[in-house]
Amino acid sequence: MQENRNFLIGQLAEKVGVSTDTIRYYEKEGLIRSHRHTNNYRIYSESDLKKLGFISKAQGSGFTLREIKELLSLIDEGRRDCADYENVAKQKVNEIESKIKVLEEYKNSLIYSLECCSPETKECKSLPSFSCS
Repeated sequence: MQENRNFLIGQLAEKVGVSTDTIRYYEKEGLIRSHRHTNNYRIYSESDLKKLGFISKAQGSGFTLREIKELLSLIDEGRRDCADYENVAKQKVNEIESKIKVLEEYKNSLIYSLECCSPETKECKSLPSFSCS
């Protein structure tokens, strides 16, 4: 049987690779919940460690804290059905694809504006009344 470990906030922060302020913020936002020890220190469980790992991974995948909170509520409600996660994840993929499209348009616009600059004349047609030098 595996022992259920508890962590102080500093220990938890070190294990997950975040600051204690980040953990306090997540707690304030309702993403995790600490328990108070008799000395009033915050105590976190193995479950909190796993939850913080999930939060970190989800943020790395582009989820906002609001979306992560929604995903965590699915778990808390016992709704671990893939269809629930799939709906949220597909929505995030669509959002990312939309952002990529906008960024591609920005990139193409910048590339076009660079083509308007003439290094020989040092006159930048993209910036009227400005010089490239």
